[in-house]
Amino acid sequence: MSAMTFREMNVRVFSGEPLPHVFFQPRITSWIEFKRMQGGLDLPEDWKTRDMREIHRDLGVSMRYLMDYVPPESPIELHFDEAVEQIEEGDQRRRVRTTITPYGDLVEELHFTADGFWRGTEFMVKTAADLKPFRWLLDHMHYEFNTEKFELGSAYMGDLGEPQFYLPKSPYQAMLQSWSSLLPTTYLLMDEKEEMEAIFHQLDALSDMLFEQIADYGKVRIINVGENLHQSLMSPRIFEQYYIPFYEKRLADLHAADIFCHIHVDGDCKSDPLTAGDNRRVDSNHHAVHIQQRTAAVAWINGSVGLNEIIIGSGPDHAPLG
Repeated sequence: MSAMTFREMNVRVFSGEPLPHVFFQPRITSWIEFKRMQGGLDLPEDWKTRDMREIHRDLGVSMRYLMDYVPPESPIELHFDEAVEQIEEGDQRRRVRTTITPYGDLVEELHFTADGFWRGTEFMVKTAADLKPFRWLLDHMHYEFNTEKFELGSAYMGDLGEPQFYLPKSPYQAMLQSWSSLLPTTYLLMDEKEEMEAIFHQLDALSDMLFEQIADYGKVRIINVGENLHQSLMSPRIFEQYYIPFYEKRLADLHAADIFCHIHVDGDCKSDPLTAGDNRRVDSNHHAVHIQQRTAAVAWINGSVGLNEIIIGSGPDHAPLG
C-alpha cells in the first residue's frame, strides 16, 4: 500500500478520518519570499533560489493556498463593467486611484510596502457623500471564479496539499478592510443605517454568481472564509447581526456542494464574540459556523505576519471540526 499523500491527508483532516501522523501545514512561503527580497537574509543558502515545493518536501510539511505558489493571483477575480472608469497617478511608492461615477468620484490611496505589496492607506468610502457613488460602483462590478488559475495552482502543488483559496470578505468586514475603514463604517452605520444595510446587501449579491461557479465546478474541496476577524472590529451585537447571517447563508451553499470550510481568525480574539464563554456554538438550520474555545482541528502558523492562524472549520455534514 502506497503512503498517504499530503493532499489526501488534508481532506481527511476536515472529514475527521484517521491520519498516519500529525498533519502540519505551515504557511511559510510569505516569510521566505520576504527574506528573498532582503537578499536571502537569515535563509539557508539553498533556500534563496530553491523551488518552494522542494523546500516543503525537505521539511516534510504540506502546502495550502495556491496563491502563495503561483504568480500571486487568486482564482477569485473582481471585474468592473465597461462603464467604470478609473485613473491612477503616482510613483513607485505611492498611488492615487480615482474611480469616476455619475454621482461623484471615489478616491483611494495606496502605498508600496516593504513586503512587496500595494496596500490601501485611504479608502473609497469616507463620508455619507461617498455612499451614492459607491452604490453605483457596486452595481457595475462582480466576482468570478477563474478555473484556469485554480487548475494552475492545483497542478503546481501536486500531492503536497489540497489547493485552497479564500473567499471575498463578508459585507461588514469588507467595508472595514477593503472599501472603507473602522471609524467611517461605524459612524455611517449609525447615521445612514438604511443606506449602509443596502450596501451590505449589494456586497453580498456580488458573490452570487461566484458561489454558483465554485459549486458547479466540482473540484474545490476546501475553502477559507478569509475574514481576518479580531475583536477590535466588532461588538457581539454587530457580529450577531451582520456576520452570522452571511456565514450561515454562504456556508450552506458550500456545504451543499460538498465543500469544507474554515475561517481565518486573527490575533486579538480572546474576548471576541467568537470565543465568548467557555464554549460558543452558533447553529441555525444545521448550517453554521462552529467556534469552540479550545484547540482547533488544525492550527497553522501564518508566516506572513508571525501570528497563529487558527483554522476552525465545518464540513458538508454540518458538524464542527476539532
